[in-house]
Amino acid sequence: APDCLIWYINIHLLVADGWAFGVFQGRLATCYEALGQNADEPIEAWPQYLPYREFEHTQQSRERAQNCAAYWAERGRQPCDPVLFYGLSPDPTDYRTRRVTVELGDRVSTQIRETAGQPGIRGLTEELSLLGVFSAALQVLVYRITGASRFNLGMPFHNRMLPAHRATVGLLMEVGMLRADLSPELSFVQVIAAAQRELTSALRHVMPGCSEAQTNAGFSVFLNFVRMQTRVQAGIRPTLSWHHSGFGDAGHAVRLQVEDFNQTGVFVLHFDLAESVFAESARVWLTEQFRAVLDAFLNDPQGRIGGFSLLSCAQQRRLVEPFNATAREGESLRTVPDQIHRQVQRHPGR
Repeated sequence: APDCLIWYINIHLLVADGWAFGVFQGRLATCYEALGQNADEPIEAWPQYLPYREFEHTQQSRERAQNCAAYWAERGRQPCDPVLFYGLSPDPTDYRTRRVTVELGDRVSTQIRETAGQPGIRGLTEELSLLGVFSAALQVLVYRITGASRFNLGMPFHNRMLPAHRATVGLLMEVGMLRADLSPELSFVQVIAAAQRELTSALRHVMPGCSEAQTNAGFSVFLNFVRMQTRVQAGIRPTLSWHHSGFGDAGHAVRLQVEDFNQTGVFVLHFDLAESVFAESARVWLTEQFRAVLDAFLNDPQGRIGGFSLLSCAQQRRLVEPFNATAREGESLRTVPDQIHRQVQRHPGR
């Protein structure tokens, strides 16, 4: 209509991360409001990407950069168990992925936030608390499906160390990894506590330019917890959606993206699953089993990670019961002489 328009903006994640999109949208809202009010005062200039790049270059020449590089190199050298989902590993030459999106809903999302704030689970910030919960849940899922007890979990970390960086549009991010070391007697709370320690250690060793190609090859499971803040513009809050290209990193079996872009309070999970590993049925199994892990955690955070069924009731009926439906009418028990007599009758010439 002449008095109604749709403003569509498409930004690729290779150009700007989730934080940067919120910065960009906030700047647009500021300009839009200024135009609507016929403001005469000039709008403050945007921080540019080049100063950040120069800052990154100077940081790489410092002694701390060498210490951080040594930390991540050591992480990559630690032995890991094979991570085989349903017996398969990703093809290192195949970049194709399929996305499965799951909304957790109001009730479960509220439960996760409330449980993440409990003593023994709560981290330094709300974001770290939630990240610890989702990290632990994904680790338990990997452990229960694959049997791998020692493995690395990839994760992105922001590099916005200065106020100007937090107002810069761009991909200001490094990729690191958390170490998982699990056993069936551990409780969910213990796994979360270990994840929080790993997060704290990783944050101390993340700095601009610390990511290297071999780091990305050090894991096959990746978790991205995206926090983004958008502003109301002309009385309307923007609606955001994440379109998947159908491709990911070769060698990565599972990439889980957790977001609440539209600030509804409901967590949205995007499972980007390697086509070389997950057929259609396996994609359904994985998402259902992740929900089983979350449900077990929310029902009993002190419960053992090896002490609950990974199969839902529907999966039990669909997979286990038909497989075990082998009952058949058996013969009546006989004595040994009876068995000998029967064999003689069957084969009289022998």
